[in-house]
Amino acid sequence: MATLIKNEISDYLSINVSEDEQLWSSSDSYKYGDERRDGHFIYKYAGEDNSNTEESPSENSLKQKPVWVNIGPTNYFAAIDGETSTQTKNDETLIFEISIKNYDSLALLTIDAIEAVIEMIDLSSDEIVYAETIDLIDDSEIIDDYTYMFNDFVASNAIYRRLPIYSNAKIKVTLNNPGSKAACGRLVSGRSFYMGATGKGVNLGLESYSKKDVNEFGYAKLKHRGAINVDSYEIITKTAKIPMLRRKAKELDAIPILYVMDESKDSNLEHLLNFGYWENFSVLVESKKDNESIISFSLKGIL
Repeated sequence: MATLIKNEISDYLSINVSEDEQLWSSSDSYKYGDERRDGHFIYKYAGEDNSNTEESPSENSLKQKPVWVNIGPTNYFAAIDGETSTQTKNDETLIFEISIKNYDSLALLTIDAIEAVIEMIDLSSDEIVYAETIDLIDDSEIIDDYTYMFNDFVASNAIYRRLPIYSNAKIKVTLNNPGSKAACGRLVSGRSFYMGATGKGVNLGLESYSKKDVNEFGYAKLKHRGAINVDSYEIITKTAKIPMLRRKAKELDAIPILYVMDESKDSNLEHLLNFGYWENFSVLVESKKDNESIISFSLKGIL
């Protein structure tokens, strides 16, 4: 299965964290290094001490020589800011609700939790129409007493679920991580779009953005900056679907999408999810009518 999902969620109905970072004010003066919130993002001041700007930090940060520098989203906004490396966190339990309208997919990426509880409520009847508790601990490497004592218990960091379709519903997600921070790096929900069957030509890669400086004597200085998924797929589809798929690719150009390669509920591959933007869409069209054609599709992840 090869499925695309365009995210439709831009805010929560509710969440158990607050946006309480100190706000920027046009009437205040600031010192170098001061941090203030403007909108859903935090900005650091790099101007002269005891000064300010006429523009808000969000406006000033777009100038050629800004003095307000965007250093990231608020804790509240991190899970819906379009990136996957920033996380919304809360002590032990993170609970949020989102509104959905005819969406059939839910994904949580870069999560820190040992258990997730997903509930879907039909708002027309207030009935729970879907409920699942997911154990995120992967104990597949635990095969005897020795491995139980000495192997690490690894938690899955991604969830994907297909949901029943309701025109007016909400989803409640609870992430539990006792003794530590419960966190979510990216929330995605929307309507799935089926492209075709995944073929054998799948290439899953990583592209590093870390800095590696090696001097003339061979000494290396490494600075970690993260790596992104760079994946390419072979998708087999009916030739008759090609015009529709090309139109869909144009519609989603430069728009973040979630690619789902493995839709099985018990996937041991974390569904091979990649959240990013497509870079290549090309088709080898069969000459015979209604035969299957092969799409070459590549997706570059977003940090």
